[in-house]
Amino acid sequence: MGLNQALTDHPVTTAVLSTTREWVDDATLREGWRQMSRSVRKHVAPEARYAWFREWTPGRNDGIRRTHYHSIWTDLDDDQAQAVAAISREVWTRIAGAYSEHAHGAQRVWDSGGLARYVAGLAGHHLKAGQAPPPGWLGRRFGTSRGFYAIESRELDRQAKAVVRDDRLRHHLERVMADDDTIPDHLPVEIWDELLTARLEEARSRPPVRVVRVDPSTWAR
Repeated sequence: MGLNQALTDHPVTTAVLSTTREWVDDATLREGWRQMSRSVRKHVAPEARYAWFREWTPGRNDGIRRTHYHSIWTDLDDDQAQAVAAISREVWTRIAGAYSEHAHGAQRVWDSGGLARYVAGLAGHHLKAGQAPPPGWLGRRFGTSRGFYAIESRELDRQAKAVVRDDRLRHHLERVMADDDTIPDHLPVEIWDELLTARLEEARSRPPVRVVRVDPSTWAR
C-alpha cells in the first residue's frame, strides 16, 4: 500500500471504519459493501477508488464475533470523507443494526508513510487470534476496487517483497557490522552509512540461493 501510494496519481486520502451491530451472514455483508460503494460513487465522488480490510471482534462480552471493515479511499476531501462515513453508517444501520455514531469514523491520510503505518497496524491487528476469522470460515479479508493500483498488482507484490528483503538484510548487516572487530567504534554516521550501503550492494549482487532436490538413495554414495 505504501508503494502504491507513492506511485499513483490517485493517492489514498481517507481511512474509514465500518462495523455491524450483530452477526450477519456473508451474503448480507457483500450486499452492504456493494450498496456503500455505489452510494459513495453516486452521491460523493464518482471516481473514488478504495481498498477494504475485514476483521472480527473477540466477542468477550456476549460471545458474538462481530465483523467490521476498515477501508481506504482515494481523492476525498474532508467533507467528502465525512459523507462517506455517513453513508457507511446509513447502510450498515439499515441492513445490520450498526447504529453507533462512533462505529463509522473517517480519518485523514496525509502521505505514503502514514498510510503504510496505518495498514501495517491493521495487518498486525488482524494477525491477533482475537481478530482472526471464526473457525471454519472461508472468504476474503481484503479487496480493492477496479483501478485502485497504480501498476499491475504482481509487480507491486514483487517490489514489496524486495523492500522487505532489503530491510531484513540491512538489519542483519547492522548486527554483523556491530560485532566486526575490523570496524572502528564510534564511526561518523556518514561513514557508517556508506559502509553499510556498500555491504548491502555486495549482498544484493550475490546470486540467489538455489534449492536442489537430491534423491535420498544417493546420500550414502
